[in-house]
Amino acid sequence: MNHIVYPLDAMHPISDVKKDSLPQLLEAIDTPVLIEFWAPWCAPCRQMNPIIYALAEDLRGHVRVLKVNIEENKKTTQAYKIKSIPTLFILDAQGNPIGAPLIGMSKTLSEEVVARLAPHVDKKVIPPFYQPLDSLPQVS
Repeated sequence: MNHIVYPLDAMHPISDVKKDSLPQLLEAIDTPVLIEFWAPWCAPCRQMNPIIYALAEDLRGHVRVLKVNIEENKKTTQAYKIKSIPTLFILDAQGNPIGAPLIGMSKTLSEEVVARLAPHVDKKVIPPFYQPLDSLPQVS
């Protein structure tokens, strides 16, 4: 599956970072940000694409998702010290990292991302299937 990327606007849930423009994009964003470092030849990156797209759709308007192609953004890749892909960085609305980078693919990737973002977004925007079972209302 190809990566689906769009310009930075509210109509599209995922934006493609071009020409090492990540610092400028981050200055223009006032929500938490999920940044994926990837490459077109990376099989795990392609496997992760549907997960990232689903997160972007589910959290649209509350979290920005940026994709950084390491081949087109060499300075940014070096600045973030990317050694392996896929690598995810999660930043709060002020641009501060939320936890360590997530490197590689895992079965619980979406839950890990949502768990880190949850304290930084309105709880109502997080779909119930992302929430731990003990946080859901109990049925009697």
